[in-house]
Amino acid sequence: SLCGGTGSGDGSRITQEIKTLYPEMFVVNVAVLPFKTGENPIQSYNVLLAVDKLQEYSDMIVLVENSVVGQELAGKQKVSMAQVNEKIVSDLQILLKNCKQVAKRCAIWEVLKIVSSVPTVKFCFLGSCFSRNMIENVDR
Repeated sequence: SLCGGTGSGDGSRITQEIKTLYPEMFVVNVAVLPFKTGENPIQSYNVLLAVDKLQEYSDMIVLVENSVVGQELAGKQKVSMAQVNEKIVSDLQILLKNCKQVAKRCAIWEVLKIVSSVPTVKFCFLGSCFSRNMIENVDR
Protein backbone atom coordinates (compact mmCIF):
# COMPACT_ATOMS: atom_id res chain seq x y z
CA SER A 1 0.00 0.00 0.00
CA LEU A 2 1.20 3.49 -0.79
CA CYS A 3 -0.60 4.82 2.27
CA GLY A 4 1.88 4.03 5.05
CA GLY A 5 5.59 4.16 5.59
CA THR A 6 6.49 0.56 4.79
CA GLY A 7 4.77 0.28 1.41
CA SER A 8 5.49 3.78 0.24
CA GLY A 9 8.97 4.31 1.67
CA ASP A 10 10.54 0.87 1.70
CA GLY A 11 8.84 -0.22 -1.53
CA SER A 12 10.20 2.79 -3.38
CA ARG A 13 13.68 2.29 -1.97
CA ILE A 14 13.74 -1.41 -2.85
CA THR A 15 12.62 -0.59 -6.40
CA GLN A 16 15.44 1.94 -6.70
CA GLU A 17 18.01 -0.62 -5.51
CA ILE A 18 16.73 -3.32 -7.89
CA LYS A 19 16.85 -0.96 -10.87
CA THR A 20 20.34 0.20 -9.90
CA LEU A 21 21.65 -3.37 -9.56
CA TYR A 22 19.81 -4.70 -12.65
CA PRO A 23 19.35 -1.75 -15.04
CA GLU A 24 18.32 -3.94 -17.99
CA MET A 25 15.61 -5.76 -16.02
CA PHE A 26 11.98 -4.77 -16.62
CA VAL A 27 10.70 -3.70 -13.18
CA VAL A 28 6.97 -3.86 -12.46
CA ASN A 29 5.44 -2.58 -9.24
CA VAL A 30 1.95 -3.32 -7.95
CA ALA A 31 0.89 -0.37 -5.82
CA VAL A 32 -2.31 -0.20 -3.80
CA LEU A 33 -3.85 3.25 -3.50
CA PRO A 34 -5.56 3.83 -0.14
CA PHE A 35 -9.23 4.47 0.45
CA LYS A 36 -9.99 8.15 -0.09
CA THR A 37 -10.40 8.81 3.63
CA GLY A 38 -9.65 7.27 6.96
CA GLU A 39 -6.56 5.11 6.67
CA ASN A 40 -3.78 7.56 7.52
CA PRO A 41 -3.80 11.35 8.01
CA ILE A 42 -0.78 11.83 5.75
CA GLN A 43 -1.69 9.18 3.16
CA SER A 44 -1.94 11.64 0.26
CA TYR A 45 1.57 12.92 0.96
CA ASN A 46 2.94 9.35 1.16
CA VAL A 47 1.27 8.46 -2.15
CA LEU A 48 2.75 11.50 -3.90
CA LEU A 49 6.29 10.78 -2.73
CA ALA A 50 6.08 7.05 -3.49
CA VAL A 51 4.59 7.46 -6.98
CA ASP A 52 7.29 9.99 -7.83
CA LYS A 53 10.03 7.48 -6.99
CA LEU A 54 8.21 4.55 -8.58
CA GLN A 55 7.86 6.47 -11.86
CA GLU A 56 11.56 7.18 -11.81
CA TYR A 57 12.71 3.58 -11.23
CA SER A 58 9.86 1.32 -12.45
CA ASP A 59 9.09 0.35 -16.01
CA MET A 60 5.41 -0.28 -15.24
CA ILE A 61 3.24 0.55 -12.23
CA VAL A 62 0.07 -1.46 -11.75
CA LEU A 63 -2.21 0.73 -9.64
CA VAL A 64 -5.01 -0.76 -7.59
CA GLU A 65 -7.60 1.51 -5.97
CA ASN A 66 -9.05 0.11 -2.74
CA SER A 67 -12.16 2.27 -3.16
CA VAL A 68 -12.83 0.95 -6.69
CA VAL A 69 -12.40 -2.67 -5.60
CA GLY A 70 -14.70 -1.99 -2.65
CA GLN A 71 -17.35 -0.56 -5.00
CA GLU A 72 -17.09 -3.61 -7.28
CA LEU A 73 -17.80 -5.82 -4.27
CA ALA A 74 -20.49 -3.51 -2.88
CA GLY A 75 -23.30 -5.92 -3.78
CA LYS A 76 -22.41 -7.69 -0.56
CA GLN A 77 -23.66 -6.19 2.69
CA LYS A 78 -20.29 -5.86 4.35
CA VAL A 79 -17.01 -6.08 2.45
CA SER A 80 -13.98 -7.30 4.37
CA MET A 81 -10.35 -6.50 3.60
CA ALA A 82 -9.87 -10.22 2.91
CA GLN A 83 -12.49 -10.00 0.14
CA VAL A 84 -10.83 -6.86 -1.26
CA ASN A 85 -7.44 -8.61 -1.26
CA GLU A 86 -8.85 -11.73 -2.92
CA LYS A 87 -10.35 -9.59 -5.71
CA ILE A 88 -7.05 -7.77 -6.23
CA VAL A 89 -5.11 -11.05 -6.46
CA SER A 90 -7.65 -12.52 -8.87
CA ASP A 91 -7.50 -9.48 -11.19
CA LEU A 92 -3.71 -9.40 -10.97
CA GLN A 93 -3.47 -13.07 -11.97
CA ILE A 94 -5.60 -12.42 -15.06
CA LEU A 95 -3.54 -9.38 -16.05
CA LEU A 96 -0.16 -11.08 -15.58
CA LYS A 97 -1.24 -14.29 -17.33
CA ASN A 98 -2.41 -12.35 -20.36
CA CYS A 99 0.67 -10.10 -20.32
CA LYS A 100 2.87 -13.19 -20.34
CA GLN A 101 1.04 -14.53 -23.40
CA VAL A 102 1.42 -11.21 -25.22
CA ALA A 103 5.09 -10.92 -24.20
CA LYS A 104 5.85 -14.21 -25.98
CA ARG A 105 4.97 -12.48 -29.27
CA CYS A 106 6.30 -8.97 -28.80
CA ALA A 107 8.73 -6.85 -26.79
CA ILE A 108 7.86 -6.11 -23.18
CA TRP A 109 7.57 -2.40 -24.05
CA GLU A 110 4.74 -3.30 -26.41
CA VAL A 111 2.95 -5.02 -23.52
CA LEU A 112 3.13 -1.75 -21.58
CA LYS A 113 1.59 0.13 -24.50
CA ILE A 114 -1.26 -2.40 -24.66
CA VAL A 115 -2.20 -2.52 -20.96
CA SER A 116 -1.46 1.03 -19.91
CA SER A 117 -4.00 3.79 -20.29
CA VAL A 118 -1.12 6.29 -19.97
CA PRO A 119 2.08 4.56 -21.19
CA THR A 120 4.26 7.65 -20.77
CA VAL A 121 3.65 7.66 -17.01
CA LYS A 122 3.81 3.85 -16.89
CA PHE A 123 0.40 3.38 -15.21
CA CYS A 124 -1.85 0.39 -15.62
CA PHE A 125 -5.01 0.53 -13.51
CA LEU A 126 -5.82 -2.99 -12.39
CA GLY A 127 -9.44 -3.90 -12.79
CA SER A 128 -10.18 -1.00 -15.10
CA CYS A 129 -12.22 -1.72 -18.18
CA PHE A 130 -9.37 -0.35 -20.26
CA SER A 131 -6.66 -2.76 -19.12
CA ARG A 132 -8.95 -5.81 -19.05
CA ASN A 133 -10.46 -5.21 -22.48
CA MET A 134 -7.17 -4.24 -24.11
CA ILE A 135 -5.24 -7.25 -22.87
CA GLU A 136 -8.09 -9.72 -23.48
CA ASN A 137 -8.70 -8.50 -27.03
CA VAL A 138 -5.13 -8.52 -28.31
CA ASP A 139 -4.78 -10.49 -31.53
CA ARG A 140 -3.62 -13.96 -30.53
